[in-house]
Order: sequence, then C-alpha cells, then structure tokens
Amino acid sequence: MEQHHFVNRYRYDKATAKEAMGAYWKWKNRKAFVALGVMVAFFCVLSPVFETVLFLIPALIGVIGFISLYVQMTQSIAVERKNIANTFRTDAPWLKIEIDDEWIHTTVSNTKKKVPVTDIIRCQETKNMFVLFLKGQMTLALRRDSFEAGTPEAFKAFADLLTADRKK
Repeated sequence: MEQHHFVNRYRYDKATAKEAMGAYWKWKNRKAFVALGVMVAFFCVLSPVFETVLFLIPALIGVIGFISLYVQMTQSIAVERKNIANTFRTDAPWLKIEIDDEWIHTTVSNTKKKVPVTDIIRCQETKNMFVLFLKGQMTLALRRDSFEAGTPEAFKAFADLLTADRKK
C-alpha cells in the first residue's frame, strides 16, 4: 500500500488568512448565499411582472443579507489576524504542516498540535491553496507553492480519497 507524506511550510500572512477564511465562510454560509440569491432574483422578477416596486423591498433585504455576511467575514478575518499577532508576537508566523496516512502535525512557532486525518471533513481548493475543514469548525490551509514533500497534485488525490464518502 502506498504511504503518503506531505510537508507544507509557509508564512501565514494577511493574504493567506483572507483566502483561507474566505473559503471557510463561503462553505459555512453556502445555504444562506443560495437562499439570498434566490430571494433577490425571485423578487426582482416579480416586480416588473406585477408592475410594482414593492417587490424590490424584499430583494433589497436579500442584498443587505449578502452585505451582512461579507462584513461578518471581514470582521472574522480581522479577529483571526489580531489573535495570531497577539499569540505569536508576529503578523505572519511560519506554519509547518505535516500530513501522513494517520496524522496531521502542525507547528506554529513553538506550538505543536496533532490531529488524526480522519478529522478532515472536506478539502476546498482555492486559487493558491487547499483549505481543509476539520471537525470542530477548524480550518487548515496548505499553500500550493509551499510543498517541501509531496506535490499539490498528489495531495489533491490524497484529500479526495479521504473525503470521498463525506462530500456534501
């Protein structure tokens, strides 16, 4: 049986936090985004059909919902950045992630954690990274350009294999 081993090391800077947290927020709120989108479209279509602008009020409420989710995401990223700066005394700490067939080992500064790979619920791909969603509403990002062991393609295949039965 093939053994897997991946090492990913990068600085957890503002751009990385924004991309990783953005992926998490989009996934976490996907049902709200769909419901708000349907609501806006539905009432925008009804307005000219019934020749009244009253239907634009609920459409506007849907747009406000989108804006609210965006503001919450932006505030969440700011809080994450502040917590990192306070905890690690730097705005961009080095993050090392090692993943094998059984464990995920993370090292940030001198803080080490270990969780089983079975805690991976989903792997979301973004432009520059893979964002792992773990049990307990945790996320972990691996940068595509920062693999010291393994390749992005091999990691994607590994993550797909781990999450194949959990896709929702």
